[in-house]
Amino acid sequence: MKLLLFIALVAATEAFNYTLVVHTHPDAEHARSKGKFYLSAINYHGDLVDFGRFTDSPREAGDTTIYNLSSEVDLGRIGCFTIRTKSKDKWLFGKACISSETDAGFCYENGDDMFISRDTAVDGDNGVLAMLMCAPPLTKAEVKEMGL
Repeated sequence: MKLLLFIALVAATEAFNYTLVVHTHPDAEHARSKGKFYLSAINYHGDLVDFGRFTDSPREAGDTTIYNLSSEVDLGRIGCFTIRTKSKDKWLFGKACISSETDAGFCYENGDDMFISRDTAVDGDNGVLAMLMCAPPLTKAEVKEMGL
């Protein structure tokens, strides 16, 4: 009986793996950061996973960093993700890609070179508190297949 209960608890706490790959901008003057940054993702049904703080080390210009995250929630197809900060230490990334064990995911190119920073002053970092990055639009067939 105890063994069955243990097995049920293990099955109930299955974790789903997610990967965030971030390419820090190669411009050394603006890309370096030791700030704390946070990640969340949402699927096409409106379910949200807040991964919390995902950065654990300083980022240098030109770095490519892989963050392995997990959640008890399988979002299925990821629609959007958000990177946000509480830090005044700005970060400029060139590209960010998210995926999971159940979704190939997508990448976002930061073509406007937007900084993520708590300092949003025009005469300061001129940053944004958060960036919302979304997958390309779905086709009608994909919408139908997903039951949306």
